[in-house]
Amino acid sequence: KGRGKGVVVVVLMFALALQYSTQPLAMKYCGGNKATKSSVIMSSEVLKILISVVALVVTGQWRTATFSFKDFLLSAGVPSIIYTAQNFLILTGTRYLDGLMLNLINQTKTVFSAVFVFLLLGRKQSRLQMVALVMMLLASVLLTYGGAKGVKSSAKEGADVEVPLHDWLLYGIAPIVAASVLSGLAGAYTQKTLQGDRPRNSYVFSIELAVVSVLVIVVSLTSDTADSLVMKEHGFFAGWSTWTALPVLMSAMGGLVVGLIVKFAGVVEKGFAVLLGLMLTGVFDVVVEGHSLSITKLIALPVVMGSLYLHSSNPYKEAVAEKDKKEK
Repeated sequence: KGRGKGVVVVVLMFALALQYSTQPLAMKYCGGNKATKSSVIMSSEVLKILISVVALVVTGQWRTATFSFKDFLLSAGVPSIIYTAQNFLILTGTRYLDGLMLNLINQTKTVFSAVFVFLLLGRKQSRLQMVALVMMLLASVLLTYGGAKGVKSSAKEGADVEVPLHDWLLYGIAPIVAASVLSGLAGAYTQKTLQGDRPRNSYVFSIELAVVSVLVIVVSLTSDTADSLVMKEHGFFAGWSTWTALPVLMSAMGGLVVGLIVKFAGVVEKGFAVLLGLMLTGVFDVVVEGHSLSITKLIALPVVMGSLYLHSSNPYKEAVAEKDKKEK
């Protein structure tokens, strides 16, 4: 049974990596970038709700799935508030940091996830798993290094200027570090929600998160945003083509797969799946877009595979022993 579950997790991780790496291409070649962002996200969230409902009915899980407004607020409301604060901090920090520094700090979120998983669920990492997390951080930096754009301008408008050290630390470094900490906290909280003493059904959880997302978008469209103005003039599906439904479906399925990975494995494993997706993005960039493969991505390839192997094959032994005792 445990081996079968492991196979399912591996399949889900590769599915997420594939979705993560092909989503930008689908958006580009299927007209997703021409549609309004609000319409694409809202359609994806609504589709996620519909697919989750179908999955609950087909698998028979609807018989045991429970719902209450209190559980809804705790399971979906708390992470939504955390992610909102995280996005605000990221917007603040990006005005003071260059692309490389931003990516470097942002990749620490999986490390913070591991810390909060230990604090909230008591799940420890073995020494080799800790080494794998460091390798993951290194691989993430290598894979995103090519996308760094150099020094950004400060909060002041105009050409790039030298930012005072105090401002760089307080308004640049500190917010991005805080955002990574919050990302780790939200991920661990989600894992506790799905795996804790009263485990939440992953499909119900996905529905709850999608409902919150739809409500936020509806509220945002009541003001005169760029998307709302376009929709008022050209309709909800402005800029859509027949093929735009493909990236919308892919995004919805990706969200559901994330919930299943966190449910059956954990938020750290989700981080490794995203890392594998980053590597595949580089591969597709060469194969589909015809770009050259940089030396940093070549170096990152064995680091990614090594970190995945180390983390998956070296679980914390005491935790495994305790699990075996419970099963007996």
